[in-house]
Amino acid sequence: MNRLRGPINAAKLVSFMAFRAPLFFGLMLCWLSAAAAVYAANPTSVPRLGFAPQPSDIMYWDELWHLEHRNFTNATRLGVDINARKAWDLTKGEGITVSVVDVGVDLTHPELRLRERPELHYNFNSLEANGTPFSDRANHGTPVAGLISAPDNDGRGMVGVAPDSRFASWVIYEPLTERFVPAERMAQMFGYASNQVQVQNHSWAKTGPTLIPLSPTEDAAISNAVTLGRNGRGVVFVHASGNERDRFGRDSNDDAYKSDPRVITVAASRHDGRFASYSNPGANVLVAAPSGDAGYKTLLTTDRVGTKGYNQINYFDPELNNYIFLGLGFTGTSGAAPLVSGTVALMLSANPNLSYRSVQEILIHSSRHNDFADTDVITNAAGFVVSHNLGFGIIDAGRAVELAQEWPQPSPTLKVTASNTQVQPIEDAGARLLVYNAAGALLASLPALPNQGSYPDTPTPILPLSYVGPTSDPFTTNLTGRAALTIRDAVSLQRVKLERIAAAGAGFGIMMNDRGTEEVGRIGGTDFLPIPTVFISKNSGDRILAMAQTNDSLRVQIRLNSTEHTLQVSQSLITRHVGLRVKTDHQRRGDLRITLVSPSGTRSVMQNFNADDQPGPADWTYYSTHHFYEPSAGQWSVHVTDLLSTNTGSVRSLELTVEGTPIVDLDRDGLDDLWEARNFLLLTQTATGDPDGDGYNNAREQAMGSNPTLDETPYRLQADRWDANFTRLSWPAVNGAQYEILAAPTLTGQFQPITNSMGRWPENALALTNQAPGKQFYRIRQK
Repeated sequence: MNRLRGPINAAKLVSFMAFRAPLFFGLMLCWLSAAAAVYAANPTSVPRLGFAPQPSDIMYWDELWHLEHRNFTNATRLGVDINARKAWDLTKGEGITVSVVDVGVDLTHPELRLRERPELHYNFNSLEANGTPFSDRANHGTPVAGLISAPDNDGRGMVGVAPDSRFASWVIYEPLTERFVPAERMAQMFGYASNQVQVQNHSWAKTGPTLIPLSPTEDAAISNAVTLGRNGRGVVFVHASGNERDRFGRDSNDDAYKSDPRVITVAASRHDGRFASYSNPGANVLVAAPSGDAGYKTLLTTDRVGTKGYNQINYFDPELNNYIFLGLGFTGTSGAAPLVSGTVALMLSANPNLSYRSVQEILIHSSRHNDFADTDVITNAAGFVVSHNLGFGIIDAGRAVELAQEWPQPSPTLKVTASNTQVQPIEDAGARLLVYNAAGALLASLPALPNQGSYPDTPTPILPLSYVGPTSDPFTTNLTGRAALTIRDAVSLQRVKLERIAAAGAGFGIMMNDRGTEEVGRIGGTDFLPIPTVFISKNSGDRILAMAQTNDSLRVQIRLNSTEHTLQVSQSLITRHVGLRVKTDHQRRGDLRITLVSPSGTRSVMQNFNADDQPGPADWTYYSTHHFYEPSAGQWSVHVTDLLSTNTGSVRSLELTVEGTPIVDLDRDGLDDLWEARNFLLLTQTATGDPDGDGYNNAREQAMGSNPTLDETPYRLQADRWDANFTRLSWPAVNGAQYEILAAPTLTGQFQPITNSMGRWPENALALTNQAPGKQFYRIRQK
């Protein structure tokens, strides 16, 4: 009876009818199926809802916002979540075991003891089958385990992402030093029980500003696990990106455990969708999940029993002693990673044949960004939205499980390399503020340190300069088409000064120091500035002000004088992970910014300015996920910029490694010419094109194995019980489209508008108040 597929357009009206009597339901369905004006008639039965019932766990709606983030009383959406209830209608993770690689888990917890795999617990320090906490302070593993596997409907405090999955506790710390076990024990852990444990969760990190390598033994163990584990499909590794963003300017690409392309590296977002203040960025980050942050919601999860763990409050209700929540709730990328591990457990439960590579791809296709005020968010050449802060976005467990059910078998992959061994010196203090007179003559080239936010990787326009003073108070000056110079002071936050300049329309901003001589620094909290900004020394600022006395129309520009290398790739691949091996003899690694630009123009920041005062990188391989599904063939370029003065060095050599699926791609658009010709006859399509208008561009359709000329979206019209008071309506939707929802008590009655909904691809969902007993008709119309 289903003759209609795809998102609703202006010619499609959708009605939902709810019946209490099955006989009337059957008669109405028969009548609808015969009606010429009816394009689709879909039964929705109670046993198979499409949206799982609300669990009975006592704190579910109040604190488990990361699973579904709606208001308890009126069902309105409050922020981001991972859409767990959508996934639970299909699976709850049965048959899957996740190892919690950590400090140990309290196995006496009344929820966790229901989901443990005692035969798989192991302590890699004592070499015993013991997964309990290694010391009185070893609290971290218990919250992680709860976020993954805590059961539902047991009448207790919480539910995990995969409530029917099981977990094994693996301890990797020494009790005396509280340090990690040696590399050979870590290698043993990576390969342990690889045909019994499908997912490994790693919510730990080695800290500090220096590069953290992976030993050859550990590398071999991971290789064996992804090659031989799960009977050849590969163990899925999930790793937290780290919590040192502000402490060291830390990037997760500085840690080989996290940057490894065989690993899913997970960043953390706040409950409003913005990246968490501590979450390490990196071109290697694949996806993100919600977690707690200072001043924002935290994660409710299990804690050690009684007052042994993080929660040392002795509550009147002793049940509360076993959980952390509210001000004591879990935070960090340690909380985000287990949400991804639980989602992977759901995916593998729905389709155990998925390879670890397919799991990565499904997460890319099902994740989304919500905060487009983040200036780092871009769309790559294949049409995928990505950032260094959150990777491809916040996961959607429901969508991931849907895709997992029918994901095609992976095509063989190939690695190609390109090298450049030309030694080039790196210009010292290469970030410059150039000052010109009205005639265009260069008056000065001044060292400048760019702030975060919009970054001047390409030269800014040359703009006339306005000196706006301290900007300690809001001002109304129109700075459109101009650059603005302000001065640091002790009155207001430096970030606020730059925000005022941006709000006034300036093309870029300059802040001069008010103290010292040649000292410069980076202004904190500038990640969301929509314009490039730089910090200059007091001496440089005074020079500009002096020049302004004799030049009425000073003009300025920010330019990075970078060392540029090119690398040519001739083979055509649909790109997956990209690695860049960098060898330098620079005296201070932290001074360098290293970026990689693909033939399509997508830029990956492989290393940013940081606190590492050691030489290098002497020999380090960085990785990027940002070029997924882009074409590999063509000229790649590497740009190395020294951002501070004094320390010097040269680039000794570069080696690019591109992993991907080999294709014939004469027009270098990332689409297999054979696939393109088979579907379109001519090679006239683009990767970002969407000829069938279903919201899936050609790059997505190629990866998913779907037909790019036919809208194959299942036209599922869902009316599900959200709770006792609300019904959840859902339908296929197009981004940005306006939908009007109408209701009537009878099919022939007058349909009245009750609300509007903005389209959110691929599915819109709306909670409506339940009506009185009887039948209710809903109609959805795209405006």
